[in-house]
Amino acid sequence: VLIDDHPVFMEGMRGLLSGLPSVTAVDVFETVDDFLERIDESPPPSLILLDLYFLGTPCWNGLTELLEMPGPLRVGVVSASEDPADIRAVFEKGAIGFIPKSATAEVIQHAVQILLDGGTYVPIGAIQSASTNEVRLTERQIDVLRVTVSGLTNKEIAAELGLSVSTVKVHLNAIMRILNVRNRTELANHEHVRRLS
Repeated sequence: VLIDDHPVFMEGMRGLLSGLPSVTAVDVFETVDDFLERIDESPPPSLILLDLYFLGTPCWNGLTELLEMPGPLRVGVVSASEDPADIRAVFEKGAIGFIPKSATAEVIQHAVQILLDGGTYVPIGAIQSASTNEVRLTERQIDVLRVTVSGLTNKEIAAELGLSVSTVKVHLNAIMRILNVRNRTELANHEHVRRLS
């Protein structure tokens, strides 16, 4: 489900998401209220993507409403805002991902696939400036990291964690950027990785 008040963006997103093999249908709504009024008309969605700003106003109440609904609803945010305060607040409220609208089509597809696979997506730009002591990896990234430093290939990691190879690559690229390392050797020797063992 997409909830966004920009029709052109919604149609573009619908096309992108329809290209993912695990997506069978994409429903679009202009407001959270529109979605809530029709939620009983079809099975619960596997993922809800909410635009954070409507007519320039943040939709915190709408996000909270969605997150407080009964059932295993997974809610992520798609936004033109890349304000670190907005991104932090989205995760503090319980969303599982934040996808910038400025991201490329490939990045958006990878990010959505990560969310559909049960992971969490954090944009690289939001954490590039984090210091070593402030590094925050998602649970799935930590899983990938633990398996990676044991010496497995991307294909073996994918099989071990039940992910696609492309998703493993996305996670590894994100981890390396977050930890500011260039290869697996530097990754294995990073102090954050040593603290995980």
